[in-house]
This record gives sequence, C-alpha cells and structure tokens, in this order.
Amino acid sequence: MAFTTDLGVLTTLNDQQFYELCRSHPDVKFERTPGGYLVIMPPDVSWVRQERWDALSPDDRERFPPIAPDFVLELISPSDTLPEDGGVYRQRREARLVD
Repeated sequence: MAFTTDLGVLTTLNDQQFYELCRSHPDVKFERTPGGYLVIMPPDVSWVRQERWDALSPDDRERFPPIAPDFVLELISPSDTLPEDGGVYRQRREARLVD
C-alpha cells in the first residue's frame, strides 16, 4: 500500500533535494506526482528498452531519467483501490492497465 503526503505545507523539494532524499534512503521507493505530492511506494517492476536507455545522455541516466518505462507492473493488494480514471499512467497514455 502506498503512502501519499503533501509536503507543500512544510517545504518544497527541488530536484536536487529529492535526489538526496532518495539516495539517503535506498531501500525506500519515493515518487513525486505532477501535483508535487510525495509518494512512498511498495516495490514494483518497470523497465525501459536498452536502445531507449542508451539514447539518454550520461547526465540524464544519473538522476531521474526523463523517460517513461516501456513496461510497468504494480502489484495491487485487495486493500488497494485503483483510481477510476486509471491514475497517472493512463492519463499520460504511457501504459495500459490490466485488471
């Protein structure tokens, strides 16, 4: 189950601060939503085709690559709920949800 919080009332993390947060907690998977929310995620699986990865610059590969995965697998437990709109992946048309 993911935990989402709005840190905007306390602070706004810039890219460098978010990178440092992620590096200082390597066992935790953090994500940021387009709206600026911080999401602490359980492990899931994604991958990018090698030729797409190789096309990125070394700097882009180092931190937060500006690329959408070719495949994403997120396990949903019985207690999780899927947003009716399909969430961010479907909104961006970057993935297809399979029930």
